[in-house]
Amino acid sequence: MSSISTITVTVPTHHVADVYEFVANLFSADTVNMPAEGVPAPHVALTYDDVREAFCGGTNNQPWKDLLVELSRHPDTEVHWPDLCDAVGYSRRVMSGVIGAGERRTKAKRPYSKRYVGDETYFLMSADVAQMVERVVAEVEGR
Repeated sequence: MSSISTITVTVPTHHVADVYEFVANLFSADTVNMPAEGVPAPHVALTYDDVREAFCGGTNNQPWKDLLVELSRHPDTEVHWPDLCDAVGYSRRVMSGVIGAGERRTKAKRPYSKRYVGDETYFLMSADVAQMVERVVAEVEGR
């Protein structure tokens, strides 16, 4: 198992997606943290502060926010990975980097779970967390 380092990189805003894509390529073969096929990741009870921190954390994280908002629109419903990427308007490569960065930042407090079936990935956000995301968006972004 290789070690992993966390770094901070300053890039022009218009290159953020390129950095996410690059990072996604670095981790594309990394399946160490994948749960067994068809088994969802364990659910962790989150507080409003956990969800707010997950939503607001990081810099230049609009794709991450878009992902969380999209999942909140489908509470307690699995969303297939390609459908999720299409809904937020980013390529799968870019979103892979976004997901990787967001999950490393939120660690065990990510606001959704994932389920793998073969090469397919499904995302699920609970109704409770979806409501908290909606509250955070209203508070932070005034939507």
